[in-house]
Amino acid sequence: MRKRSRQLIGVLMASAMVISTNVVIPNEYTYAQEDTSSIKSSGTYGNNITWTLQDGTLTVSGFGKLEKIDNSDFPWTGNDEIKKLNINKEITDIGNQVFYNLGNLQDVNFSDGLKSIGDWAFTNCDIRRLRIPDSVESIGECAFGGNSYLKKLVLPSNLKEIGVDAFSILNGGCMYLTGNAPKIEDENYVDIPGAVSGRKLTIIYPRDNKTYTEQFKNHFTQSEVNWVEEDVKDMSLDIDEGDDKVESVTLDVQGTTIETNDENRGKCNISINIKNYSGSVPSTSYVYVYLKSERDDSESKLMASYNDKTGSYELNMSDLYGTIGAFTWTYFSGKTWIEKIEIQSDSGKRKPAGNNSWYVIPVSSYGVVSNGSNPYVAEKPEDAKYWFNIHRTYSMTFYEPDLSVKSLKDNGGEIYKEEKTIAVEDGISAIGMNDVYKAKDLGDLKFKRWYCPFFDYMEDEELYDCSCVLYSEYDKDILVFDVKFDDGNDEVVDIKTINYDELDEDDLPVVEGYENYKWRVVRDTGAIYYIMDVDGNKPDKPLKIKNASTLSKDKIEAAVKDISNAAEKTNVSVEMNNATVIPNEILKAEQGKNVNVTFNTANSAWTINGKTIVSDNIEDANISLTKEAGSVSDSNLSDLIGKRSAEKIIFGNNDSFGFKADINLKTENDITNNKAVLIQKNATGYVYKSSSSVSNNNYSINVDNGNESYVIYGDNGDLNSDSKIDIRDAMSCLRHVSGREDLDCVREGFADVNFDGNVNIQDLIKEIHVVSGREDNF
Repeated sequence: MRKRSRQLIGVLMASAMVISTNVVIPNEYTYAQEDTSSIKSSGTYGNNITWTLQDGTLTVSGFGKLEKIDNSDFPWTGNDEIKKLNINKEITDIGNQVFYNLGNLQDVNFSDGLKSIGDWAFTNCDIRRLRIPDSVESIGECAFGGNSYLKKLVLPSNLKEIGVDAFSILNGGCMYLTGNAPKIEDENYVDIPGAVSGRKLTIIYPRDNKTYTEQFKNHFTQSEVNWVEEDVKDMSLDIDEGDDKVESVTLDVQGTTIETNDENRGKCNISINIKNYSGSVPSTSYVYVYLKSERDDSESKLMASYNDKTGSYELNMSDLYGTIGAFTWTYFSGKTWIEKIEIQSDSGKRKPAGNNSWYVIPVSSYGVVSNGSNPYVAEKPEDAKYWFNIHRTYSMTFYEPDLSVKSLKDNGGEIYKEEKTIAVEDGISAIGMNDVYKAKDLGDLKFKRWYCPFFDYMEDEELYDCSCVLYSEYDKDILVFDVKFDDGNDEVVDIKTINYDELDEDDLPVVEGYENYKWRVVRDTGAIYYIMDVDGNKPDKPLKIKNASTLSKDKIEAAVKDISNAAEKTNVSVEMNNATVIPNEILKAEQGKNVNVTFNTANSAWTINGKTIVSDNIEDANISLTKEAGSVSDSNLSDLIGKRSAEKIIFGNNDSFGFKADINLKTENDITNNKAVLIQKNATGYVYKSSSSVSNNNYSINVDNGNESYVIYGDNGDLNSDSKIDIRDAMSCLRHVSGREDLDCVREGFADVNFDGNVNIQDLIKEIHVVSGREDNF
């Protein structure tokens, strides 16, 4: 910011100036206490101009002429913090010395409607690239003098007059004249003719415009000038584009097909000739080739290198099969073409990078590479001017597990082994590889898809882009338990096919003779390996596994202790996890006590009261069960069930349990009924055992044996299975209670509306109340 003392002087001068009867305020503005460009300052100048300065950008607004009043400085005069200038609409003229000596001003944006730029208006600034709007008709003497790094200048098409030394371009810049040759206002000069001074200057002017005579050219400048005639429509008038141009492109594999695979990886060469308007080759430019492929519409930006022997920029690609691209990872396949060629030059724009440093913003130009509507970009393969085909094939090796292996050492350290190798075409997705080769299902293992264990997991629709080793993936994990000995031998003692997160520590195999050793987990290719490292040599006899379906010794002891310490009429919970056998030690500790012990298994919860354990010879109790939904093979039972849903309950123990258990189960997701009825088969047929309400997909059954059992779903009180409770259900219940009619086991279960195991007068009264509307439900 300018010094505060200078600002105060300006305000004092403004308050003292009076012309006729009108007060003229040439220079009034606010100031900031701290010297920082992030704080906004603003003000007015005269009666027609307002201005703001914030973050290095000066914006001047208003109307009419912007010129000095009584030689008073402008508020921004000499301000080195100004880097960008915006001249808003309705300002028609910029007077003399308005923006003189703004040493860091680089970017200037004029608005259409500006008519003239005065003498010395932008002298000694740092403008790099400039386009003056077509509305400007005159540019004054030395208007842009001293902008030594001016690289690109576009003059207006309506320019009629230009002053002497209006521009000084000292470092090989480029000027565009887009209209008729302007008049040079140099009548006050004899020995210093010309509107432009500098060296190595290129001037582009309209082709076939007769006003550009040799006399004009010699008068316009005496600098080292390369005059280039060009159609206006072909001129690069965008000041953010460079001025180097592609002369020619050579592609050595143009229009051909290149075979690429593991052994023959393919190659090609692209040679690009570039010249600037001075006719020389710009060896300091950066040339980038953008290649695009049909494979997945991918694009790769590649840098060409300058070859000082040939004077061209060359891109040599010696491996079209592998990953290429200096800036992006790209795999090319199918039609591959040059999408665009970009030339970046460091001539042009600078921006501050902090700490009084600067960085260069490259300015780009493009070469013709397309036969489409935009000659500089070939977005579609059919528009490409330079192209070739890449035919890719991959070698895929498929591995499948052998669940019968007895030694990992003898199988390469894993259970997977190579099945076959197939050469496949490019463009096959992860899930599509199933169509190339499908692995076999292995027992309860259902094949899902292939995957490569050495890469990140690919989504189903993601495409393979290289040769791979593929392992079969299944709907469950494969857990391999292998015992390793000091002599280097090993033995696989068990292979489980369950999900890893479902395996509890109690489910780990216990190897006889090695009970004190622990398993360590190794996640390897295709499977999860549990390794037990033991001392000594491998024995001659095969290893044996103890029963792993019961609880560990520690858990048994903890459960016995909890039950022994439990008070009467209290509850104890035992987590079985994947164990399915209740050890007899626990049942003995519970026997005779009025304590409810709940055994939580993976799919059920068994609650046993110690008073119901009456056996004199208590053994381990198998509490495993499975459910089967679907049709019933017994035609008699099928008639009983009717339209209702049913599930078969299969107990691990199909004999008497030696206790009574209340078992909590979950329904299938599609069950919407409110009651579950358990029936069991005995010597005389099926009998009603118990019933339960269904709440949040949960219900319970009460059993004392593992006879053939079915759970029937329906609605409480709906004896006739017609999805409604009406007079017919009440009449059936009445006839049964009065002894006039026997109900079958299923109807009996739904008639037992109060869940007490009997159908009696209380059930009939509730049924009548619901049917008559005196109660809403049971």
